[in-house]
Amino acid sequence: MHWELNKILLIETEFSLKNVAMEMTFILNVIASLLLGFVWVWFFRQIDSFESESRYATFICLFLGMLSPLVTLSVQPFIEGAFDQSDTISLLNYAIFKVGAVEELSKILPFLVILKTSKWVDESVDFIKYPAISAIGFASVENILYAEEHGIDVLQLRAAISVPAHIFFSTVAGYFLWLGVKNQGRFQWLYMGLGFSIGVLSHGLFDFFLFTGNTILSLVSLGMVVGFGFYLKKMVFHVVRDSHFYKEEVLPEVFRSGRILFLGLVILFFFIAISKWLIYNDSDFFWDYVQENGIPALIATTILTGLIALDEKGFKKMLGPGIRNPG
Repeated sequence: MHWELNKILLIETEFSLKNVAMEMTFILNVIASLLLGFVWVWFFRQIDSFESESRYATFICLFLGMLSPLVTLSVQPFIEGAFDQSDTISLLNYAIFKVGAVEELSKILPFLVILKTSKWVDESVDFIKYPAISAIGFASVENILYAEEHGIDVLQLRAAISVPAHIFFSTVAGYFLWLGVKNQGRFQWLYMGLGFSIGVLSHGLFDFFLFTGNTILSLVSLGMVVGFGFYLKKMVFHVVRDSHFYKEEVLPEVFRSGRILFLGLVILFFFIAISKWLIYNDSDFFWDYVQENGIPALIATTILTGLIALDEKGFKKMLGPGIRNPG
């Protein structure tokens, strides 16, 4: 009887410790995912240095972006049977329409709500910033789910690939809408429709190459991220130049956004390493993670920052001599 009681107590203790470990893992996954989101939000708020809206506006957009996966979950069941993955064409249609179109619709809705119900979108930069923050909210929720399924390590990879891809897919629609507004045409929403279509197609092709499981096509997706980063930077340069609040003396603050992004991603790396130490209660996991992933993470972070970070030399080179605000 005494032996059976000890056995029961031992099982209960092990079960309790397992639950504590699972709870800690979940909490760390959430914190790391939100930290990654915060780094990118800070990056875009720094870009919006000419006339930045309140933190409240940023929070509302981020919060709506984090709710946007509910739209995806609500819509996808209605088209569940419309796409299969039995052959290459079917898989392509699935990636573009079921994944790309539905997710991009979900992510752009918070921006459209803010555009129509507030006065926060009052300059060119906001047409990039708010779609980006909405995408960051969506990606943050997605990151929590991926971290729970694959482990917290996956966030370092998603920080360099998936999150900037999500941002590009959404900002291209806002950028094209700005082009419509800038040209003062009657077809502003056609501009946005074109940008939205580019985002959907880019998203679909990016996922399709990954879905195939083919190593070469997966590398194509990786190459696409380089293109996304280049064109995201170009779009940001354009809206910065076109801002009605443009002040050349404020440009150094805008250019500081790259250093913020780099520093934030480095902090994320060490947070992940510390989290592994806490999860396994063993400092060896911290040092193993740093030694195995430190150089690849540094290379990836440097490349990403180089692609996206704004700088005076790149600003002048990309836009030419006429960089003064035309407004």
